[in-house]
Amino acid sequence: MNIYREWLKIAGLSLLLFILTCWTAGIHFALAAGVESVCFLVFTWYCLKKYKSEAMTTTMIVIAIIVGRFICEIPLRINDFGGTLISISVPVICLASIFMGVLCFYKNKMYVWGICLALILAYSFVVPCEWFLYWRENFSDK
Repeated sequence: MNIYREWLKIAGLSLLLFILTCWTAGIHFALAAGVESVCFLVFTWYCLKKYKSEAMTTTMIVIAIIVGRFICEIPLRINDFGGTLISISVPVICLASIFMGVLCFYKNKMYVWGICLALILAYSFVVPCEWFLYWRENFSDK
């Protein structure tokens, strides 16, 4: 029973982290991608360091983080996928940062952290801008 409580705690903390960082999307999608991705990379590493055991596997922790991150977003995207397509790059980059957090946990070297942070930040500020240009040409109501 304790494992389920820990799993729900991780998912709840992930949801709380999403709620605390999602407001940045109102400023700019690149800012949202940067803030959320760095926060979720560090959060994933922290959760793995604190909660990983024989009973609580890496997969369970990562799934809890993903569920907490996407539980509010999935109904919106299902209901109006076309309307939310403009911001699809933010959750994709955030998902990549969660997996990079796992990589940083297992390879706990400073150069791995540096490479992951550099990649995440580069993706965060290039991909949303390029995606917006692509979206404007192909999907928006002209």
